[in-house]
Amino acid sequence: SGMESYRVTVHDNLFTNFSNSANWVDSQTGYYNNDYVYYNNTLYSRSANIGFAIGEVTQGFKFYNNIVSVNASTALMRTREHSSIAECDHNDWGSYDFDLQLGIWGAERHYRSLSDWKNSEELASASDNGCGYNRHPGCGSLAVSPNFVNTSGNFNEIGDFQLAGNSPCKGAGRNGVDMGANIDMVGITSAGETGQPPSNPPNLRKLNQ
Repeated sequence: SGMESYRVTVHDNLFTNFSNSANWVDSQTGYYNNDYVYYNNTLYSRSANIGFAIGEVTQGFKFYNNIVSVNASTALMRTREHSSIAECDHNDWGSYDFDLQLGIWGAERHYRSLSDWKNSEELASASDNGCGYNRHPGCGSLAVSPNFVNTSGNFNEIGDFQLAGNSPCKGAGRNGVDMGANIDMVGITSAGETGQPPSNPPNLRKLNQ
């Protein structure tokens, strides 16, 4: 059976230590996942296949204020044929090899530098993303280490992914907000709670059990 989703919003999530792809927005032939808004998320992996994947028949995707610090063997972001991106700006693509792979299984395009990405016209239509009315993605984006605090030294605690005071991602998102997830919102709440994050979030090892 198939399922269609429209206008789904995903924000303030921490995805870490994944080996394939942090997220995969996809659908079966004949079904659609349109108008997703994916913002202020942190993706971190020292070894993954893909940072983020957008499947076929996914239209109007919006991707901004995210940190994608992924040592990806394939690509930091990958889209399939018949998908489209409406907005993609103010993201930090990290300090690993830069490769965005768009339109696979069709007219495949690779962008292997942030400047090439910014000079492309991969947005589905012209919009004012803070850099003028055009179809160019990458407005306000970076390709540098986000400089997490990593207090544990092992990137295995939620708090490790707070931005350090001198992080280039601080205040670099849309409208001057920080890029990446608000780490204070990341954690597990118990049944009956109001949805507020716990004052002492469990570490990532426990979250993965």
